[in-house]
Amino acid sequence: MNNITSTEWDKAIPIKRLKITQSILRLVLMATLFCSSNLTSAQENVLQIKANMAVDSPEALLQVVDKAKENGATVVKYADSKLNTFGLGEGIGSSWLENTRTFIQGVKDRDMEIILNTITLGYCGTVIASNTNLTTAYPVVNQPLKAQDSSLIPISTANVVNGGFELYSDNRPTGWGFQDAVGERTFIDLNVKYSGEASLRADGMGGNLSRINHVFDVKPFHQYTLSFWMKTENVTGRLAVILRDNNNLERNLSNQYLSVEKGDGGRQYFKDVEDRTMPWTQIRIAFNSLDSTSVNLFLGLYNGSAGSVWWDDVTIEDTPTLNWVNRDDLPVSLSRDDGTLLSLNEEVEPIIDPQLGISGYAGKFDTYSVAPLIQTSNQTSIETGDVVYLSGYHAMVTARGQVSCTWNNEEMFARMRKIHQTLQDEFSPTGFLLNYDEIRTGGWEPSDKAFDNSGEALAASIERAYADLFDVAPNAKHYFWSDMVDPNHNAVRDYYQISDTLEGAWETLDPNKVIIVNWWGTPKIESKAASSLKFFADLGFEQIIGAFYDSDVEQNFELWKNAAEGIDGIIGSMYASWTSPPNYSQIDAFGKLWWDGVTLGTGLPPIQIIGTDEIISIELMKSQFKPGESITATITYDATTQRSISLSAQNLDNGWSTEAFQRINIPRGKGEISIQAVLSENALVGDNYRVTAYITPRESGWTDRFDFDFVSNISVVP
Repeated sequence: MNNITSTEWDKAIPIKRLKITQSILRLVLMATLFCSSNLTSAQENVLQIKANMAVDSPEALLQVVDKAKENGATVVKYADSKLNTFGLGEGIGSSWLENTRTFIQGVKDRDMEIILNTITLGYCGTVIASNTNLTTAYPVVNQPLKAQDSSLIPISTANVVNGGFELYSDNRPTGWGFQDAVGERTFIDLNVKYSGEASLRADGMGGNLSRINHVFDVKPFHQYTLSFWMKTENVTGRLAVILRDNNNLERNLSNQYLSVEKGDGGRQYFKDVEDRTMPWTQIRIAFNSLDSTSVNLFLGLYNGSAGSVWWDDVTIEDTPTLNWVNRDDLPVSLSRDDGTLLSLNEEVEPIIDPQLGISGYAGKFDTYSVAPLIQTSNQTSIETGDVVYLSGYHAMVTARGQVSCTWNNEEMFARMRKIHQTLQDEFSPTGFLLNYDEIRTGGWEPSDKAFDNSGEALAASIERAYADLFDVAPNAKHYFWSDMVDPNHNAVRDYYQISDTLEGAWETLDPNKVIIVNWWGTPKIESKAASSLKFFADLGFEQIIGAFYDSDVEQNFELWKNAAEGIDGIIGSMYASWTSPPNYSQIDAFGKLWWDGVTLGTGLPPIQIIGTDEIISIELMKSQFKPGESITATITYDATTQRSISLSAQNLDNGWSTEAFQRINIPRGKGEISIQAVLSENALVGDNYRVTAYITPRESGWTDRFDFDFVSNISVVP
């Protein structure tokens, strides 16, 4: 803890005198109405190009760019998975680099801007292919193992009753719960089964639901794998498995789709099917119970209109080491019944899952491999029959085999910076779009739990990533997808498998430096987009609308036009196709509606808030304290974004020695907080102490302060 010298305090006094001036400057300014060509940023008509330049022709793609330019496009956003690894020395290939150079230079030669789409944090397989331990990790806490010979075998802590459907009455399996249309759309089938004498069948009829439900107990923070066999015949509808926290039905413990093995050893995921026939196939879906004690399982055919699906041999397994993650910032422990910790190095061989992030090829994850058994070492004290308890971390696979990158890990930040630096040096793009999009896992690691919630943890990750990117490319434009920082979209509680809430994830984005690309799929524009656009406009952001999304061009435009009514700061639109291959056939129609001199919203720039962060006041409950006692201060503040406030007490008669200190993080806006700082047991008795509160960037010190306030004549008494 650094002492504050009297010289530093003397230099700081003028800051205090400026407080009134700073407060006056905190005004909300609004520009007068002017035409769209005079927006705070030039109108940005963006074409998204998705490519794999290892195989795609840059000349063919430049023809698409020419077509877009003829229709009014001024900017190209280029997305290629290899942009996520460029600079990491991972075999980019000379053809990819040559083709990418040709394409980017071609865009520049056409007097168009080029934005690079980088760091797909939510779909991060390519980013971490060379170190798959950099995925988001989920805690295993005291999952029991029993020693058998030289292996530690997981002990079963959960059970599915009658998973083979051998016990039943009137088409209802014994031990199972809710069931749709018993004897009409769901049946016990004695003719078609994987094993035993029976299976459960669901028929698709009239677009109805055909589901069956089972609730089973689990232990908190254990990793399990649900396994069952499934067969289909000419089925049309949506096939899904739902695993919910039975203590909180708003939270899904897994959103993983069903899948079958591909020829390369990877998985082909599916959900909506049409006339699908499939032989008996094993499905394996791993999940973490989190803090749940009970799981609510649904097997179902949703919106089924034809055909049949059968399920059989439903089981639940303890699989603590499946997709095991090893990193220095993730603690691992092994303990006995009485809590005694065992030395991992002495008792067991290293815990490694050789299949982590290798599903067909590196960077792809699944939950179909066999969880590795932990092997005891030659010098182990663990004997056959002993029960030990494992704690550590595993990867979480969701949706179509999706994983996210770890949020607040130094190696990950270094990797991101190196990628951005190499891209900047090689291509000098006009801008970067930092792709923190559809992040569906995270918030459970120790570095994330150091924050109050996942919103703050993700905000810290965004802040750090942008600090590096601004340093690498200070003159570039910077863009950010809206969804993960939008409380109308994904910045909510219980989003996929993210811990608690993402509220506040937007707090560290700077509207003076970052442009929001606001997107919604067409079906949700009418109900969601207006609130979303207004949210970012009220924060002072310029926005580009992510449009088209492979829907009817005219309908998409009209919906966005209505949503944008009365919104400031809309500076452009993006033609974005997400099909594979991308659909560029609607560029002409899109350009006529979106890029032909059209202004959406008010045509005004966004509201800009000018000023600095400040401590408005500091109040103490009393003015005398004893050594070792807590000093409690009530502090009123105003913060332009997430900041830190520090409280310290100095003895002015002892060289301004710091005798108490505490720092807490605060959100954007005006507020009042209470902070306690414990006075040192060695604090000298005296009546010339000063208690100071100061506001800084997150986790920064006195020299980085924006403002401060203090209370003098504080006494320390015996």
